[in-house]
Order: sequence, then C-alpha cells, then structure tokens
Amino acid sequence: MSLSLSKTKLERLGTRRIYTHLLGVLILAYFFNQLNRTNLGLAAPTFSVDVGISVAAYGLGAGLFFLTYASFEVPSNLLLRRFGARAWLFRIMISWSILSMAMAFVWDDWSFYIVRLLFGAAEAGFYPGCLYLITQWFPQADRPKAIGTLIAGGLMSAIFGSPLGGFILQLNSWSGLHGWQWLFLLEGGASLVVAFFLLAKLRNRPTDARWLDPSFARKLEAQISRENAATAAHVGHSNFVSILRDPQLLLLIGVYFAQQVVTYAVTYFMPSAITKMGVDSSVILGLLVALPYVFCACGVIVIPRLAARHNSLPGWLMVCVVGLIAGTAVAALAPGWFGYIGFCLIGLFMTAPGPILFSHAGYRMDGANLAAGLALISSVGILGGFFGPSILGFAIQSTGSGTAGWIVVAGILVAGLVAAFFVYLLNRRDPISRARENAYASFQGGGLGDRADR
Repeated sequence: MSLSLSKTKLERLGTRRIYTHLLGVLILAYFFNQLNRTNLGLAAPTFSVDVGISVAAYGLGAGLFFLTYASFEVPSNLLLRRFGARAWLFRIMISWSILSMAMAFVWDDWSFYIVRLLFGAAEAGFYPGCLYLITQWFPQADRPKAIGTLIAGGLMSAIFGSPLGGFILQLNSWSGLHGWQWLFLLEGGASLVVAFFLLAKLRNRPTDARWLDPSFARKLEAQISRENAATAAHVGHSNFVSILRDPQLLLLIGVYFAQQVVTYAVTYFMPSAITKMGVDSSVILGLLVALPYVFCACGVIVIPRLAARHNSLPGWLMVCVVGLIAGTAVAALAPGWFGYIGFCLIGLFMTAPGPILFSHAGYRMDGANLAAGLALISSVGILGGFFGPSILGFAIQSTGSGTAGWIVVAGILVAGLVAAFFVYLLNRRDPISRARENAYASFQGGGLGDRADR
C-alpha cells in the first residue's frame, strides 16, 4: 500500500512539474506570439492614417500574413521534428520578433504587404509545433486540457496586452516616433528576450528533462508512444497521403477554417468598430478590446474540459460553432453597443474549438504523420485568417459598413457547423472512438496523473 501511495505521489509531482516547467514556457512564448501577431489591430486606427493606407489595403495586408504562414506550415513542422522542437521554436521566435519590429518602419501599402508576407513565413510552424510537443509530453486524455491551457495563456496577451498597448500608444511623438511604432518595437523586442529563455528551459521529450524523475519520464514516454501508435493503427495512416483521404481530418480543416475567419475578423476589425462607437481614448479602447478575450479565456478553459470529461469532442465542437454563429449575427445586426455584446459572445466560443479539434485529430495520427497532419490542419485552416480581414475590409471600403462582411462571416460559420455535424456522425461509427474511450477509461482507472490534478 505504501509503495502504491508513494508511486501515485511521484506521478502527481511529475505531472505538476510538466505543467509548470514545460507548459509554462510554451504559454509564455505563445503569449508573445499572439501579442505580436495581433497588435496590428490595436494600432490600426492611427497606423492606417499615418501610413496613408485605405481600409481595403489594411484588410488585405492583415490577411497576407496568413498566405505565407499557411504555405510554410507543413515543411516547418517537419523540420521541427527533424531538428527538435527546442531549437526550431527558438528559430521561429527570433525570426518573428525581428519582423514584428520591422513593422514600425513601413511607409506605404507595398512595404506593409512585404513585411506582412515575411512575418507570416517567419512565424509558420510555431503553433502546430507547440501542439506536436504537447503530443510528446501528455497522454491523450490530458491533451484537451493542456492545449486549452496553452491557448488560454495566449489569450492573456489580449486581456493584458491590449490595455498595455493602449498605454504604449500614448508614447506618440516620443523621440520622434509614433505610438504605433513604439508598440511594434517594444513588443517585438520583448519577444527576442523570451526566445532565449525558451532556448534555455525547453526540452524535447520527458527523458531529456532533469527536473523529472527518470523512472516516471520513461514510463510517461512509453505510455504516450503506446497510445499514439494504437490509435493511429486503428485508422491506418501509414503515410501522409492517407491523411488526405481521412474524411474526419478534412472536415476538421473546414471547421478550423471557419473558426479562423471569425477569429481574425474580430482581431483586426473589432478595435476599429469600437472606435466608431465613440471611443477616442487609446487606454479605454485597450480595455474594451480586452473584455471579449476575458470571455474567450473562460471558454477555452471550461469547454475543452467538459468535452474531455464527457468524452464527446465532436458534440462540443458543434456547440462552439453554434455559439459563434449567434455572436456573429448579433455583432452584424444589433445597433451600437448591443453589437459589442455580440463580440463578447463570439469571444466565449472563439478559441474553444481549437483544443477540441486538434485533440480529436491527434488521436488519428502518429510519428511524422502526426507532425505533418497537425501542420496541415493548421496551415489550411489558418487561411481563414486571410479571408476574414479581407472580407471585412472590402465590405467597409465598398459600403461604408461592415454589416455585409459580418453576414458573409456568419455564412462561412454555418458551413463550418455542417462540417462539424458530419464529424460527429462519422465519429459515432468509427472504431477509433471506441479505442479512445478505452484509453480514457484506463487512464481514469490508474494511468499516469490523477483526475483531481486535472
């Protein structure tokens, strides 16, 4: 009895250390990743005027980031698996930090477009690389929580970064630079520092970590390897081409695409929409931009845990998309500040689909196929980040209002709901869902970790 008890304590201690030592580092890096990716939206009201670009050009430039990001996503993740997550994520952070700082010196439409394209190429592979690392450190039953915690950490960049960005914007004309220039320089520079912290602290696998008990690390790696191989074998993905023939994975790409359309439509155009409601203070603007992301953090923490607890990932994926459709409809059609309530409703469901669909996809792949498959979903789905801002920018430029653009976004979400529904139907008769149920039941009955810790 005492031996069993001490073993349980050892596993609990090991699990806690993974959350603090590994996931903590990833959360910090992802915080600055999202801060540098989205600070353009906060800078937009003054940036567009000072540089002299139109609303349509701004929307196009915001979206161009995702074209190169998507193009380099799969090869970047394959290189990550070859060179190791630690070295490759460090390379990505250094690259995007420099390009983020370069945004401070764009002077017209074309320089804006070029920097955004390079920015996307530099950052490609970071998020799926983090997801791949999670699949090497966490058993399947723990992954929805781990991914949700990672995304919640990224959302802190909007909750705290938006008010901070509002204060930075008040540095306008200090040392001859505009406030938005200081925003890009300071936040990009901070990311450079964090990149070296990541290099010092991150480890590629449990057995590389000196802060883990060696026996626990070996047992954890063995369990993860067995789970990944067993569930992937049920699907039969022997190569990358077989992934392209998996209907569930293709449908998940469609759901993720729809989610990204609304995510980046909100990211890059919500600050301007709030400004048009009569807000003229950059500090108040930052606070109002942050509130929907508070709902976002709540949703991404609670919803994936409910989905994992009830072992119903596709069902909860549909719930999220329905919530996004409702929020987008309110944002599009409600007058004045009632539209802001729509943004808050979107926030509640905006990032929760991510940990659900990536966890579900991860159950169906292993090895190099896992790295490539996660990158494929991310790269194709993230193209929604190009269409969302572009649709809204064109609509505002053409009609003077974003209503038509938001209605198009809602229509894309309806298509995403249909895709999520078919994932649900296919999953009900898929043998891999039964394999996952058995793995989850085994985990609850005495595997690594403890439900109370999750």
